[in-house]
Amino acid sequence: MEVEIPNINISEERYVAVKQIENLLNLLEFFSVRKRPATLADVVAHFGWARSSAFNILTTLVELASTFS
Repeated sequence: MEVEIPNINISEERYVAVKQIENLLNLLEFFSVRKRPATLADVVAHFGWARSSAFNILTTLVELASTFS
């Protein structure tokens, strides 16, 4: 039996937000497995992300961590 899946159109803005969440989860898993600090260059090399994207994600995490500390 074949099930028809409706075509879901999401805006580019929504796609970017979802991709950022995916990147964040991948980054958290990276640090969980790595079990030691990493530099911006380490993150960029590991994921192949643009330096600015990696910087923005890391900076946001640091700012949030300091807020909740």
